[in-house]
Amino acid sequence: MHLCALGEQQGVTVLASPSRGSWWMDGLREIAPLLGLGIQFAVLVLVGVGGGWWVDRHYHVSPWGILIGGIIGIAVGFYHFIRTVLTYTNNRKDRRKDAS
Repeated sequence: MHLCALGEQQGVTVLASPSRGSWWMDGLREIAPLLGLGIQFAVLVLVGVGGGWWVDRHYHVSPWGILIGGIIGIAVGFYHFIRTVLTYTNNRKDRRKDAS
């Protein structure tokens, strides 16, 4: 197996196989938009719950603020998740059509 240097940074040489590196990087580049969806979903839910907690504390409507904030956070999280996945799949279909 032949290895080639991709770059040197502070005396460290990064090596990759020409046959394996290209498909690996292409795969990562293709799925990159999907890699952070779980964290983004969790952050959106936490923002909704945090906003609901703030409403509960300032307007004394406990537990309705947290419940409604959590539901809104989950709804926005699912919306963002579905929109991102649909955009990814549509772009992938378009690239396959262009390639054939």
